[in-house]
Amino acid sequence: MRIEKISVDKIKPNTWNPNQMTEEQEKYLEQEYKRIGYVQPILVRPKGNHYEIIDGEHRWKVAKKVGFKEIECVIVEMSDEEAKLTTINMNKIKGVDNPIKLAELLEELKKTDPSLIDLVAMEREEIDSLIEVMNEREIEDLSELESSGEKEEKVITCPNCGYEIKL
Repeated sequence: MRIEKISVDKIKPNTWNPNQMTEEQEKYLEQEYKRIGYVQPILVRPKGNHYEIIDGEHRWKVAKKVGFKEIECVIVEMSDEEAKLTTINMNKIKGVDNPIKLAELLEELKKTDPSLIDLVAMEREEIDSLIEVMNEREIEDLSELESSGEKEEKVITCPNCGYEIKL
């Protein structure tokens, strides 16, 4: 592990991050960067000729938006599975996840190696409930394609974690 300043143009977001930020939160972060500067490094790993973000996508986007040319990064070597687990666990500490993207990522990890799920900072019931809700949504989407009637909006709330998913 090392810390370096890296050009924002050499950094790319990962494709699996379920974390989301509201427009208000982004504006606040932007104001803070303009007021005090960039203060928290992001976590990246080398990936080909660039660096892939493991934690800090929103900080990177805002830093780029307000004109930073370089930002400090913690550079680590991680496998895809380790990077995905780290993203999930860091988001659990300081983020709000898109429940569908999170469920898809958890299901992918579970299929890759079921023991990886034990490394996620979530209760097993919460993980299973998210995956179940995602699967219910997929079934609902398929049946919706088959019907020609008007779509009725449905909200499913995960009983263990409280995530609400609109179907």
